[in-house]
Amino acid sequence: MKKNKGFSFLFFLPLVLVINLNSGCSISSAKSESKDLTSTDCQEGLVNIEQSSNSSVQLSIREAKCSDFHSNVKLTLKNTSDKSITGYEISSVQDYENKKAVKSAQGVRGEGVILKSGETKEIIEAVGFTNGTSYGKPVGKLQRMVIRISSIDFDDGTRWLQENLR
Repeated sequence: MKKNKGFSFLFFLPLVLVINLNSGCSISSAKSESKDLTSTDCQEGLVNIEQSSNSSVQLSIREAKCSDFHSNVKLTLKNTSDKSITGYEISSVQDYENKKAVKSAQGVRGEGVILKSGETKEIIEAVGFTNGTSYGKPVGKLQRMVIRISSIDFDDGTRWLQENLR
């Protein structure tokens, strides 16, 4: 008997949407439009970059906007190595009053050369809980966010890896 793969996909798609809608968590990347949930500058020291001394890139904050439960951070990624970058992953950990160590990550791989030596790229790290709850429970206000580079892929096939967050 031949299985209908389209039916299986259509069955699980609504389930995934329901799970995502119930969690209240939103994660956006540079390729997606984030809702305008954040219109004020983040409190000094709320958003931080954790940079490894042996990394071949520099990550810096261009702009950081926050609300009680959401942040939208514009980052600049600069290739400081002599090799071209073909992939990367940026990770973050957020602490809220009632929910600690909320992890998120985004990255790009498999699209050829992303950054040549000396080039920069803007990345948007937009994360949070749009309605202030996670699975129906209040998360409390955003207290801290740490962003770092998790991995970098180079055009010679090598990969630099950062140790795990926290």
